[in-house]
Amino acid sequence: MQRVWTGQTSAKQGILLSVQVYSTMFLAFSVIGWICEELFCRTIDGYWENRGFLYGPYLPIYGIGAVVICMLFRRFRDRPVTLFVLAGLFCSLLEYITGWAMESIWGRTWWDYSEAFLNIQGRVCLRGALLFAAAGILLIYLIEPAAKKLIFKYMDTRKGQVFFIAFWAVFTADLVLTVGGRYS
Repeated sequence: MQRVWTGQTSAKQGILLSVQVYSTMFLAFSVIGWICEELFCRTIDGYWENRGFLYGPYLPIYGIGAVVICMLFRRFRDRPVTLFVLAGLFCSLLEYITGWAMESIWGRTWWDYSEAFLNIQGRVCLRGALLFAAAGILLIYLIEPAAKKLIFKYMDTRKGQVFFIAFWAVFTADLVLTVGGRYS
């Protein structure tokens, strides 16, 4: 797999590999985000609740946020303060737009920070921005390199390919079922 980074593969293979790596990261971070959200809310609220939009154990907003941060903000690795600020701003913007869109489409609020300090229409707040900014730092310095190493290790194995395809099939089916009827 290291050939991609040294330029010894064709551009088409490099693009295909990048798509597979980042789509795997999207799925992984969607699940990791769901787990973190559940643990955080269990600690704060005192009970378990599937806070996700979909049936399964994943929150696509975390997957999208993580992949975009990895792709766009990695270049600020040598400027941690800039990375921290950009990650916090980007995640807040993503959370605000996602909250607004989901409320507009389904007429339901999935989260409400109205009581939180420095919130904007209850969709984002300072605490969340700071947590996501810190997560962006962890993502770029620790998590992304480890995740890529793990993905590269299993990507070329038959088991890895079967898992990748099966997970995407389950995720896609969940998305279709959700959009097709869960909140109608």
